[in-house]
Amino acid sequence: MGMTVGNVLGGRAVDRALVPSLYTALAALAVVLVLFALTAPMKVTAALGLFAAGVAGFSLGPIM
Repeated sequence: MGMTVGNVLGGRAVDRALVPSLYTALAALAVVLVLFALTAPMKVTAALGLFAAGVAGFSLGPIM
């Protein structure tokens, strides 16, 4: 689910502004991965973190 949402959001963002979308997606991915490392021991937050990592990571595909 996160991968699909990330692709859609990344495509929409790149249509508006290429370079700001790239910087925003990279920053979002960094933040999500740090938060995931902190919240991974708890099941619910780990599942939400995996979804967020999918969104942030796969939004970079259409931007690139």
